[in-house]
Amino acid sequence: MGRNVSTMYMIMPFYYRTMMFFVDQDVNLELQKRLIVGYHLLRLILQLQKVQYAHLDLKLENYMQKNQYSNVCILCDFGLARRFGSKRLAEGTHNYMSVPCHKRQPVSALDDMKSWLIKLVYIFQKSVPWHHVGNASNNFGELTEKGLHNDEAAWASKVLKKNWFFAEKERECR
Repeated sequence: MGRNVSTMYMIMPFYYRTMMFFVDQDVNLELQKRLIVGYHLLRLILQLQKVQYAHLDLKLENYMQKNQYSNVCILCDFGLARRFGSKRLAEGTHNYMSVPCHKRQPVSALDDMKSWLIKLVYIFQKSVPWHHVGNASNNFGELTEKGLHNDEAAWASKVLKKNWFFAEKERECR
């Protein structure tokens, strides 16, 4: 770690690959392996919560496999991490943000847990149901997340879709 007059920085070692690559490369990933990946992601969140911090930008791209021959995962990119109870802006990757993040509520342990559940949805379904809601297309016809919070209707429909999805899953579990 280092510090300049206006900046703090951290130099990290090179890690093998992101968990997104691991999940996406194998289309027939067995249920057991998906559950193991989910468990490893949860362990890292719980370690961070022990020191009263929430990561707030949990996505599979921020989990790294330590090396080719290891099952050890590393959590990286702490640029948006905040202490529990602190104020925040709606920052991060919108598809994986918890609903309280969208509503700019104070940071809590639930934020990362809800984001973890969203990651499990992705691991099992290879997509999240609200992915295309409110996303504009760029010049290449690819969907982007640019300006999600500038369009209030699109933002509201993405949050509604997330709320509906989890309420529906909760009803199915009863």
